Amino acid sequence: MVWAGLFPFSVLYGLWVAPALSHLPVVVQSLASSAVLVPLAVFVGIPAVTALLRRLP
Repeated sequence: MVWAGLFPFSVLYGLWVAPALSHLPVVVQSLASSAVLVPLAVFVGIPAVTALLRRLP
């Protein structure tokens, strides 16, 4: 469930945000990705997947 809630955001982040941050040091890139992806997964992705799974018979 965690993977399903994080994967779409991870792909979009890799396509849109990561190229813009490629000039920064790796530590800063990692900090930025975790600062964006973890809250998105915890507060949007995982609850959405949980709600979807609850509706299944």
